[in-house]
Amino acid sequence: MEALYATGARASELISIRREDVNWEDRFIRIRKGKGKRERLVFFSSECGERLKAYLATREDEKSSLFLYSNGRPLRYHNIKIYFRKCQDSLGFMVTAHRIRHTLAVELASKGMDINEIRALLGHENLKYAKTYAQAH
Repeated sequence: MEALYATGARASELISIRREDVNWEDRFIRIRKGKGKRERLVFFSSECGERLKAYLATREDEKSSLFLYSNGRPLRYHNIKIYFRKCQDSLGFMVTAHRIRHTLAVELASKGMDINEIRALLGHENLKYAKTYAQAH
């Protein structure tokens, strides 16, 4: 969940991230096949980087997928949806991967980030989609 929030990546993009897509030094991840098959970079915080490194340290494999199930298989979109459904049940309010992404965009807009930068970060081709986040704050 933190990787979704820290990067603004879509759930479908998150599951396709490979180890070699992560630049630890500059704290960015290359999204190779974003929506519309466009490539972009997403950035992550130092805290998120530390948690990702701790997660990778628990793995005993050399598989290239960044996120795996405990059985070693790559994470699937369907199971992310199930995870968030369980979170909703526990929390008592709606939470989805897309809502996490939307929350990041609203936070960035409220902190004064330029709408064009938010658009690029989220991988939106059209500015009108990013503007909905700016209007939300």
